[in-house]
Amino acid sequence: MASVIGEIKEELVKVKANLYVIQPYGLAGNTGVFISDGGVILIDDQWAMLAERIKELLATITDKEIKTIINTYDHVDHTHGNLFFGKENIPIISQENAFERMSERQVILPFLNGVQEAYPKEARTSMTFLRKFVLHEKKKTIELIHLRNAYRW
Repeated sequence: MASVIGEIKEELVKVKANLYVIQPYGLAGNTGVFISDGGVILIDDQWAMLAERIKELLATITDKEIKTIINTYDHVDHTHGNLFFGKENIPIISQENAFERMSERQVILPFLNGVQEAYPKEARTSMTFLRKFVLHEKKKTIELIHLRNAYRW
């Protein structure tokens, strides 16, 4: 599976000023990119084996470092990059339920033969919220809002 993931083609698409999406063509989730005054905020971080490629794509639009990662969901195609970025001590934010699921072994068909092992501590979220989390940037306020039962396998 790693060789298939490593061959995923990705495109950096500008949505509007300071907002991009890294759109993969294959078995990976989209990654949102917001360039704030203080650094880059990633929304989901795909697979660890794609992390260097994500950094290369970011280097084409900014010289700012990744300062925060937001995990919108607990499945590996959204969060496996935590294994890479967590070692760089980048703060990772998620809703409490996602943190709990990343902390334990879980069945998630159709990925990885249906099993996602618990993430090591450095790859789990470092900040969680129940209903709402607010990031105050110099010029923007970013609200993360938990929508109950919005999406789950």
